[in-house]
Amino acid sequence: VFTDAGVAVDKTNFPNIFTSYYPYGASIALALDLELREKYRKTLDDLMQAAWKKFGKPEIPYTLSGLEDVLAGVTGDRKFAQGFFNSYIYGHEGIDYGPLLAPAGFRVRKADPGKAWIGTPQMAEREGLLITTGTLRGTPLYAAGLDIDDKILSIDNQDIRTFSDLSALLDRLHPGNPVAIRYLHRNEERTTQITPVENPNLLIETFETAGLPVTPEITQFRQSWLGAK
Repeated sequence: VFTDAGVAVDKTNFPNIFTSYYPYGASIALALDLELREKYRKTLDDLMQAAWKKFGKPEIPYTLSGLEDVLAGVTGDRKFAQGFFNSYIYGHEGIDYGPLLAPAGFRVRKADPGKAWIGTPQMAEREGLLITTGTLRGTPLYAAGLDIDDKILSIDNQDIRTFSDLSALLDRLHPGNPVAIRYLHRNEERTTQITPVENPNLLIETFETAGLPVTPEITQFRQSWLGAK
């Protein structure tokens, strides 16, 4: 009930235990569409039309194995269909969008290479930075033991009162070097160590922006994928 439009005063650990199928499904669909276009000269529309003919039109409930069969039929490649479903439908592997977007002339790169990062939970400026959402597993803040309702007071002996303070500090810190972090936890001031890592955020840019050559094949692929119909 608390996932879909429900509300509660109770704190939850949703950032670490829940993923919405809306963005997750869209990310899988994007990857599949790009693979179909590059490897089989098919599209996600072709797959959905085939699924409609097999399940929707005759009003037959679809199954995951049935959708895998549809993918195998559209591509003519049972091994590809099995591998895709095992990795991204039954499994939870990460998707590498770099080689998938390259045929359309887009490059995936680090947004801030070399810049220190401690995590990006939602925060508010309250005479310090108050963490207003749960911290994520795998981030330096989580590893240091900070969570929702904790207030960051200083990092590396530098007072942190605003987002600008934090950004300026991260500009001079180095990934991998531990520093002290002072924070308020349930009105009790605490100090521990935090080890920033390199900012993991990614940026997508066109080959034109990156100064890379745009071939006629790239232009054609991009137009077929993103052009109006």
